[in-house]
This record gives sequence, structure tokens and C-alpha cells, in this order.
Amino acid sequence: MADTSAITSEFLGGYIACKIKKNLADMEIVSLAVGAKSRRLGLGQQLLTAAKEFAVHNRCARCNLHVSVVNFPAQNLYSRNGFITEGWVHNYYSDENESALKMTCALFTQKQEEMNSVSENERCILS
Repeated sequence: MADTSAITSEFLGGYIACKIKKNLADMEIVSLAVGAKSRRLGLGQQLLTAAKEFAVHNRCARCNLHVSVVNFPAQNLYSRNGFITEGWVHNYYSDENESALKMTCALFTQKQEEMNSVSENERCILS
């Protein structure tokens, strides 16, 4: 589980918690939060970028997450970063009787996968 926190001055500005699933192909963003004083400053973008870089470094093919159907700022952030909506989970947040969207982002294109499967010398020839 990766945990990237952003501490600004004397308070926690935000955090992101991720886990790589057992199949090693997917990373799930379990939680991403930005404090009220830190919103609209690009912190959510920085945390999301760091998480995606972590996933790529660990050769994950996809990044998945769930987001509240009423959290439009978060949905927009994820959409701007390549996430697409794959489905709807009714009562995902059971304590609030609130549904969530399941969103996924592909991290590797076919060419990148091919490049990762060849040696360094072959990589120079393919490029």
C-alpha cells in the first residue's frame, strides 16, 4: 500500500492511499482527500500524478477507483487524467446510502507493453 501525503506548513493538505491488487495488473486508489484550506491549489492533481507514476513504476496496466456520484470536482479531476467511467455501484457508501462511479485509467498502451517486453538493446532498435 502506498501512501503519499502532502504536508503544508503545520497541517496535512491532503493524502492518497493506493494498493496494488494481487493480480499485479491493477492499482486501486482507495482514498484521495484534500483539506478545505488546500483545495483549488493543484494538490489533488499532484497526488493523483504521484499515484499513477507509482503504478507505472510497478508495471500496473490499470488504475481503478470509486468516486461518489455527487462529487463532481473529483469526477472532473479523474476525467482530465484519463479515467473513464466503467460502471455504477449502488450504495457503495453504505453509511450515507450513496452510490459511486467505478472509474478506470489505462496506464500502458500496446506499444509501451511491447517496449517493456524487450531488452535495452532491442529497445534502441525499435525506437
